Amino acid sequence: MRNKQLSQTGLNRVMWHLLRTQQDGKFTIPEHAIDRPCPEDAIRIDYDPSVKSFTLSAHRIKANKPSLTIQPGRN
Repeated sequence: MRNKQLSQTGLNRVMWHLLRTQQDGKFTIPEHAIDRPCPEDAIRIDYDPSVKSFTLSAHRIKANKPSLTIQPGRN
């Protein structure tokens, strides 16, 4: 499956997996990290069919570049 998607349910499971694999089962996010707008922050999600897994990574994009919209089934 080349264009496998990660749904909202899948993202919730990602968060659960991250929490479960933390040593004490929790992490803290300061309010300002959620409330402040950060248009240059992005999460890249790649799917590798050979190992049937998703890789999520944090990225910074240039503010002057137009935003990228990803549509299912199109490359």
